[in-house]
Amino acid sequence: MRTPRRDGEMRPFPSLEAALAFYFRWAEALRGGKAIDPGEVRVDGGRSVTEEIRATYLSVELCTRVLTQLEMIVLGWAWAQPGEKLSRPVAGILHRAKSKLGREMRRRGVVG
Repeated sequence: MRTPRRDGEMRPFPSLEAALAFYFRWAEALRGGKAIDPGEVRVDGGRSVTEEIRATYLSVELCTRVLTQLEMIVLGWAWAQPGEKLSRPVAGILHRAKSKLGREMRRRGVVG
């Protein structure tokens, strides 16, 4: 997850893979599958970071808007099945999706 700098501004994720790991980890909870208590996630002696998590998630979600529905489905499936061997057409779709998403995340400053 992105970490705050001393000036309070958030650092970008170090890579596309790190951003996707965060995104897919929090997707179900933040899309309504599981309600998050506003004080549920705490750091630094009890400070709630739930809103920061939501904002970071939405930043990544905004970047996924450049993907087609098929690209998003393949990306999600490949993330859930990390060791699965992909057919050539599916691997091509996944590569294209990651390329487009990586460009958009760099453009928006989500990935450093």
